[in-house]
Amino acid sequence: MRFISTNGGMLSGDAVAQSNNVPTNVSSINSSFAFIVAGSSGSGGVTRVGRFTANGATVTNVLQDTNDGGKFILTNSTTAASISLDAANPGRGTFTFTDPNFTNAPSTYVFYLSSPAQGVIQETTEHPEQWLVRISG
Repeated sequence: MRFISTNGGMLSGDAVAQSNNVPTNVSSINSSFAFIVAGSSGSGGVTRVGRFTANGATVTNVLQDTNDGGKFILTNSTTAASISLDAANPGRGTFTFTDPNFTNAPSTYVFYLSSPAQGVIQETTEHPEQWLVRISG
């Protein structure tokens, strides 16, 4: 569990702790990442575990397992995978990929790096019927 608090409008806590060497350009991201996120959907509880490799803006080796209210969904191939960084907020970025099981709802995540190879992630995927998958990691 990661803790985030607000103090005068500023986020603080171990989930937003950063070192001075977070990447500011997507070309500086060259690592493999693993993640777990959990929350709820229209079907009940959702847990996703996954991994991907980022070499600059190129994202490969995406694998994600989803347990959505007891229904297991494997993602072992993707299309249109991408990663980007927010130039105005060092360490913040987004990761998106299209799962062949859900071509109408690409998986989208926002992440906050605390170092070049570590951080926290939150899923922001929206379903076509407009319910939001509420997940944090």
